[in-house]
Amino acid sequence: MTIRFALFLGLVAALLTGAWAQSDAVSVRKQGDPILVKAARLQAYNHLLPLFLTKDQLKELLPLIEDARKEDRELALKEIQTMRQMEREIDEALKKAEEGSVPTQELMADFQKRINAISLTRQLLYGKHETLILQFVNAKLTAAQRRAAANSLTVTIKGEAERPSEEELLKVWIGIALLEPAAYEALLAIYKRA
Repeated sequence: MTIRFALFLGLVAALLTGAWAQSDAVSVRKQGDPILVKAARLQAYNHLLPLFLTKDQLKELLPLIEDARKEDRELALKEIQTMRQMEREIDEALKKAEEGSVPTQELMADFQKRINAISLTRQLLYGKHETLILQFVNAKLTAAQRRAAANSLTVTIKGEAERPSEEELLKVWIGIALLEPAAYEALLAIYKRA
């Protein structure tokens, strides 16, 4: 989710600044997308396989992930509707800007308010599913599995900062290893093999 959210914010920022334009560099970079998808799948396996999840654990975990994915899709559709509602206003503002008229502060503030609302809604949804999955992880995974999950993350500590707690690391792990789209496909494959 986090990668898609960052990409979504980048798209919105590009739309709002009028910088969205298909260029040769963009089309060339798109050729790398399939490679990035494969790398994400590999990373998911890297975070999941050391846990040796049982079929019973996966059977309970998969519905939690499926619910998160379903709600994420529903929210994405609402976000697109919001952006489509903004598109006419953006088009009008762009036309005026191309004719030399500076967009009003009110218009830009209104766009930012809508984008902030989208961002907050997404963060709340992510937090909800992170909490539900963390409850599962703490209740159903063994201490060794939780430790393996936390230790699957590479954490670089600089200065006098303390290493994050296991619970903090598990929250990050949930986002990387369970809520990313590539992770779901890996979980299904592991479930079929279990």
